[in-house]
Amino acid sequence: MVPGETVFHHPPICHPSLDITATHPHNKAKHLGLQFFPQVNSPHVTLEPLGLKSTPQRPHQPITSAEVRSVLELTSNRSAPGAFGSNYQLLKWAFNASPDIFVRLFNLCLEIGYHPTALCNCIIAPIPKPNCANMSTPKNYHPIALLETLSKLLEKFGGKDITSCTDAGLCMVHNICTAWKSNKAASLLTLDVSGYFNNVDHACLIYTLDCLGYSNNICNWLQSYLSNRTAQFCIDGILCPHFQLLDVGIPQGSPLSPVLSLLYSIPLLLASIDLQAHLFAYIDNFTILAYSHSHQENINVITNVIKNINQVAIKLGLEFELPKSDLIHFICSPKTPHSNPSLTFSHSGTDTTISPKDVVRWLGFFLDRRLNFKEHIQTMAIKAKATLAGLQMLANSQNGLSVCHTRILFKASVTPILTYGLPLWFHGRRQLLLLEPLRKVQNQGLRWILGAFQTTPSRCMEHLASIPPLHIACLRIVENLARKLKPIPALAKVAHRLPLEWDLSTELQHNPKSPITFAASLSHPDIEFITPYLVHPSKPNTPWPKQLEIKHKSPAPLKKAATKIIQNKINKAKSNHLGYTVHGFSDGHAGTLNSIPKAGLGYIVKYSHKVLARNSHSIGPRANIYNAEMLGIAMCLNSAVRIAKQVQAKQIIIYCNNQAAVKAISSLHRHPAQYASRAFHQHTQQFLEKDTSHHITVKWLPGHTKINGNKLADEAAKGSKMLQPTPVFNRTITWARTRATKQAMSSWGKVWNKHILLRPDLGTYIPRPPALKLHPIFNQPTACFHPHIDPQCQCGKPSQTPKHMLMFCPETEKYRHIITDALPEHSWEEIFGTLLGLEAVSEFILKSGIRKCRDPPAAAQPL
Repeated sequence: MVPGETVFHHPPICHPSLDITATHPHNKAKHLGLQFFPQVNSPHVTLEPLGLKSTPQRPHQPITSAEVRSVLELTSNRSAPGAFGSNYQLLKWAFNASPDIFVRLFNLCLEIGYHPTALCNCIIAPIPKPNCANMSTPKNYHPIALLETLSKLLEKFGGKDITSCTDAGLCMVHNICTAWKSNKAASLLTLDVSGYFNNVDHACLIYTLDCLGYSNNICNWLQSYLSNRTAQFCIDGILCPHFQLLDVGIPQGSPLSPVLSLLYSIPLLLASIDLQAHLFAYIDNFTILAYSHSHQENINVITNVIKNINQVAIKLGLEFELPKSDLIHFICSPKTPHSNPSLTFSHSGTDTTISPKDVVRWLGFFLDRRLNFKEHIQTMAIKAKATLAGLQMLANSQNGLSVCHTRILFKASVTPILTYGLPLWFHGRRQLLLLEPLRKVQNQGLRWILGAFQTTPSRCMEHLASIPPLHIACLRIVENLARKLKPIPALAKVAHRLPLEWDLSTELQHNPKSPITFAASLSHPDIEFITPYLVHPSKPNTPWPKQLEIKHKSPAPLKKAATKIIQNKINKAKSNHLGYTVHGFSDGHAGTLNSIPKAGLGYIVKYSHKVLARNSHSIGPRANIYNAEMLGIAMCLNSAVRIAKQVQAKQIIIYCNNQAAVKAISSLHRHPAQYASRAFHQHTQQFLEKDTSHHITVKWLPGHTKINGNKLADEAAKGSKMLQPTPVFNRTITWARTRATKQAMSSWGKVWNKHILLRPDLGTYIPRPPALKLHPIFNQPTACFHPHIDPQCQCGKPSQTPKHMLMFCPETEKYRHIITDALPEHSWEEIFGTLLGLEAVSEFILKSGIRKCRDPPAAAQPL
């Protein structure tokens, strides 16, 4: 235990079935172990396909050094370590020192199908479940397994990205709206699996993976990983004795646990297929949505689905806790005829009755019968208010954090709570009253950020804190969601529910008024498309690490020095009589022509001192400078490759003054302007694979410099606005993001102008228009800092501190008598703690001329 660390003391823990209470940590651990970990394997588990179709086995892909490095970069150094006490920081140091050891170890484990025994132990930390009154009951805890970080690094298998709880909620609400449009009634039942992770049968899991086509290396290693595992509880800061685990259960702190649990539950999804029902599964949360002509008929549909999936669950060794299930019947309108029947399910001679509720909680969303989300909004407001109350101890109007830092804290901690689930219900039409609870919490947060009075107008606080009105911020969030609809994978559930004009849609539908169709209406089907997975994770992002070089950093801290270095290198290459290098310069431009936005690019290609290619291209009004810069690099490389073949050059150097474009141009991962990266890779492959001695370098150079090639490319880019646009897409993602911000600023400006008309005196005190950047009055202290300046003193001391300048620096020795005459004792506390000392310091600074940071000493000013 770390000294000074607070230890959570568990209350006495009851026995799961007997009337016995444990107070000693070891006995508490025994009671918790009886609850969490089965003592015997389920006798009903069978190795059957259960609806799974046999899939051909996939080839095994060995782990690469790039994969391990990328996984390590995403880990947190504060992640809880296992019994060894080694964290990810230690692994990062070791990997940087010798990456081959990690790669060989991991690949060897997969090749021989073995997981080291030393990594099979875990520490179980019982975490209390939220909103549970009796914490003496073992089932009110989550058993979180603290595994060794080296083991978790090997277990970073992957998952289904580009999905979230919000996506699941959007699909759920869309299905309900679709049922209402077809004049059908919708009902929902939530199901909870009892001890889901701890009841996964190992043999059945390996059989499922084998049916799904996973390689023998994965299956054999996973079998070794799950076998002969031990655990020990950590109770009240004390490590309890080890105990052996049965061949059942997945460690709940492992990166593999959500992936394996999803694969294990596939038979449940297959068993739930019904023309009148949908089964949603999110980890261990299962939900049945039924729709028919009446709620009573929905009860029959749900009962049949429960019967089917319960039979499969028994064969998987799982059990549903039906008493914890929630049932709700949705109604489109109070005028619509509806009923509110209960559900009764019989299993093993026991009848379980589930009564319907007016509000149910699912994935953090609170769904009411009419889907107006009033209860959800009220709950989020209460949670955000509680979080804000906890933050208020960090700052007030006199002490604590600055306005800048409290604003960051508010946006990072409170705003996500206020806007959780926002796309499910926000459409911006007559919803000001619905937003009122959230707006009140935001106003309370603004008063905390600014230290304002209760009567301060909210519009002024929003303006000063640079936090827009809530309804404008909400619309901006939904618009940003809309631009992400096109890049999502075609198999994603949200993509299946897009309107017919979107080519990702595969279902015939009548476009109901749902949150998905509203978000789609804010975007365009022909928006820029991004392929989520262009390269296999096991393959490197750039197949030519020794032939392709990306230099996005400046060669010198100052612009003039960097320009001089780059110009010298260009001149040196041009003066080479062998003439092996082709230079290309690309630039982008964004402007207006006759009030119409124009974005374009220009590039030139030089060999020796001759310009052999020069071109301009306009990419339309719905693109921005980033798209132009990215496409400019790709087109410049295409032209440079053709010229290099003609003159038989072996090296190509492309220069661009946009660091973001230079850094992203070689990446095939998911990012804006990916089409330019794909074109860049095609041209790169065409040149580099022809000869291993060929080399391509993409470099950043400072913009608006006297480098001749850069000036010519800039002129070509500016000339592109006179050309007819030939856009690649209807609109780009970066343009859509910028447009959402501009529309938010425009709407905010209208709200502010309207407020000024009502309060004309406010224009005197806040003359500037609203902005998303914090007001300058809160950023003035940062103007005193110069991070680009060397902190070394002129006398040679490494750090030029105030104490050094006032009392010890030889450069100011002739003025030091000002301080010594006033304060003979030379006490640092007396200098700044007395009026006489402060007056002496002021005179010293004024006469010595040290008030300007790192500038030549100014002439002494008269007092």
